[in-house]
Amino acid sequence: YAWRRPRGITRTRWTVILVLMATSVGLLLGILLNPTWNERIPPPQGKPRLAILVDDSASMSSADMPDGRSRYQAAAEIPKACAAKLSDRFEIHTATFSKSVLPTNPDELDRKTPTGLVTDMANAIASSIEPNRPAGQAVLLLSDGNHNAGGGTPQVLAAVALARAVDAPIFTKTFAVNEGLMPEHPSFRRFFGVFNLERGLIAAGAAIVLGLSLL
Repeated sequence: YAWRRPRGITRTRWTVILVLMATSVGLLLGILLNPTWNERIPPPQGKPRLAILVDDSASMSSADMPDGRSRYQAAAEIPKACAAKLSDRFEIHTATFSKSVLPTNPDELDRKTPTGLVTDMANAIASSIEPNRPAGQAVLLLSDGNHNAGGGTPQVLAAVALARAVDAPIFTKTFAVNEGLMPEHPSFRRFFGVFNLERGLIAAGAAIVLGLSLL
């Protein structure tokens, strides 16, 4: 098409027409392809903040963990492990809490004795959140129970909403008997040694058949 210049149109004029047509087609194709411009935004200054909250209420002194240690002793090892493995990527802050929140050094947790009478999770979570933290933040909550301070569950939900507002995830680790289960009794161990799921189903089926035969 471009080589067949119509009669009556000069070569210069025809060249201008072709350039304008090619430009129009190019612009149309460019719009249809939806080009984007990617520009790398530098990350916020500083490290993300990790707040580790260790429950030091009196119930944490119970020595009922599987290895014979107390709940508090098992929990106290986690901040030290986090500090050793994550300190190059996170700004780690450790604190104990019961009725109040007390910042502490992870290496000094073993020297403390949990004696608190209240487990105020709402205050612990709320006090560990920084409203202005562009690099990000997270909370690790180590406890063996539930919030039993004033305000009840709504107070905890308000603290969680505060964390959610700044996009701060809350991770939890529960310390209790066999991770929250009741202590295993020897009679239960003997019972489940005889009756497993398969034998239980067979016994149930036999009982159903026996019941139908008596009808």
